[in-house]
Amino acid sequence: VYLSFLLSLLLTVLVFASSSSLSFVQAEDSSQIEELKKSTRVRDKVEDCIFALIVYLRACNSLFLTRIRERQKMYIAELKAQVNMARGLLQLLIPCYRSAGKS
Repeated sequence: VYLSFLLSLLLTVLVFASSSSLSFVQAEDSSQIEELKKSTRVRDKVEDCIFALIVYLRACNSLFLTRIRERQKMYIAELKAQVNMARGLLQLLIPCYRSAGKS
């Protein structure tokens, strides 16, 4: 989900960049060029915001994955403790089972 969102943001940035460069080529008089420069500055600010958002999303994703790993470690430790307890019970029950079969 995050990857598709990030890819769409990247595509948006690329579209802005390509449209602004094409607009400079198509501009004929100086007033159009000045207007395009202003719009390009706005686009640059938007691109900066998009980049900051991408960095923020990466940090959130990294934090989320870290929390998942911590929980997994906790669950694995609990599972190992339960397996060890089950082994101990089996070691106690097997002799009882064998002796019950001999009677």
